[in-house]
Amino acid sequence: MNYVDFTPNYDTITLAELMNKKFPDLEWAVEGLVPLDAVTIVSGYAGSCKTWILHNMAIAIASGQNFLGKFETSLMPVMVIDEENPERVIQRRMGLMANDFNLPIHFKSLKGFNIQKDGISNLMAECRKWGVKVIIIDSLIRTHQANENDAVEMSQVLKSYRMLSANGFTVIICHHNRKKGSDQSASNQDMRGSSDLLGAIDSHLMVNREEKIVTITQSKNRFEEEIKAFSIELVKSDDKVELRYMGEITKLTWDDYRKLILEVLSENDQIKRKEILELLHLMDIKIGDSTLKKILKSLESEGAIKCEAGLKNAKLYSIADPSGG
Repeated sequence: MNYVDFTPNYDTITLAELMNKKFPDLEWAVEGLVPLDAVTIVSGYAGSCKTWILHNMAIAIASGQNFLGKFETSLMPVMVIDEENPERVIQRRMGLMANDFNLPIHFKSLKGFNIQKDGISNLMAECRKWGVKVIIIDSLIRTHQANENDAVEMSQVLKSYRMLSANGFTVIICHHNRKKGSDQSASNQDMRGSSDLLGAIDSHLMVNREEKIVTITQSKNRFEEEIKAFSIELVKSDDKVELRYMGEITKLTWDDYRKLILEVLSENDQIKRKEILELLHLMDIKIGDSTLKKILKSLESEGAIKCEAGLKNAKLYSIADPSGG
């Protein structure tokens, strides 16, 4: 079967010819997040729920349901090439999230897939056999043997994935971040490997997790303005896992958080950290426990608040007495 390749072609067109070209309307596999016939990377630190999100996304696309109950999807069969997890793990996760086990989702688990060796034409032929239009890769590092810090070598890897998108496939790639820094927050420069990686893709979704709250930030969208960062909650029960959309995130600075915490303590004397966290969440302030702990420690060291031992040595926080009493 013929397919589009990237053989160099140095023909040019004029500005007038370019402006007279008719292009189809932009379409999305997942509205605003994953463009059709393009390459998207979902990156984050270990344990940030990247794979849970991708499996949830596969279910939404294969069923035509809204992703996270929020973002419209295009109904299409999906192939998941998973070089991270055995079938046992995938079965458990899909069993916790999927309600219909007959969805058109096809899996390759730990088959040693290599984008540089296995042949693009063979992969496309198999996808076309099953009508697959969306290919999810978990993870990038497991599907090539290039030096991930070498821009030239990685450009060849991404060229292979872009060949898939040029032939009508939507590619979603899971990628890892470098080791966490002290602030544990993700940025688009935290992706492992060459910094040219970001320039080669069409959409980038950063995933960051703090306790049960997961934040998704779109740092790049080649086709439209990036959507606002939003948070989701991982809700677990005995037999199901649900990812719930919680809304857009208003960016707060460290000082903003400090002021809000002081406001809570000015109205509530001698309360536990857990209670402070609950009150902030009631105010729709999305902050994780580890961040709250750092800010409380900072405020205490500055003398703005005090911490006293309560029953069973529980730490109780309150506003410090300005007189020092």
